[in-house]
Amino acid sequence: MFWNTPEEDNDHYESYKQKVIQLKTKFHEEIDYIRSVAQTTVANWHEYLKTVEVTPVGETQRKQAQDTGLPVPKIAFPSEYRAVLVILDIKMQHLVDDLANEMRKANANKTLDLLEEFVSEYLDRMIVDELKRYLDASKPKISVSDIFANASTSLNKYSTKEVGDKSYSIKCSSCGAARLEEDQYDECFYCGTPLFSN
Repeated sequence: MFWNTPEEDNDHYESYKQKVIQLKTKFHEEIDYIRSVAQTTVANWHEYLKTVEVTPVGETQRKQAQDTGLPVPKIAFPSEYRAVLVILDIKMQHLVDDLANEMRKANANKTLDLLEEFVSEYLDRMIVDELKRYLDASKPKISVSDIFANASTSLNKYSTKEVGDKSYSIKCSSCGAARLEEDQYDECFYCGTPLFSN
């Protein structure tokens, strides 16, 4: 449990229970809106990014992802999507903290438990789970005919470019994109997830 406070009276329970329900509703509305705008147009997505003060990735980063063979969504680039989720997470954590402080002052133990359930069910892994859902949905659907078409176009072309041995790479825990040892960045260039934890 988040907080240990004296026993809650029943008058507060219903009122705070409604506030927790409203918080859940707000969360679901926000996440649904993010999902929908990420599937509209690039112009709509970039307009949304402006409202939450996230800078869109440039063509260089999109090209870099394409060159590595990663699927590049047509609208919301994964690192942009993750940045939006981080902002939503911070916003929701502030709302949770404000409501928890209000509940503590009112000795609302039972509803603090409801609030804790909301946090553990939705917020604790929201960024990781939602980003994974987005990445999975963004992957192109591949059929057997696509595999054979790709194989025939690349037949005997595999040895035209010599690539030196790569001694070490780090894989992103969220999307699986590789980072070569000599690359100098701490976040995944594809989805924005920190590669190293403190």
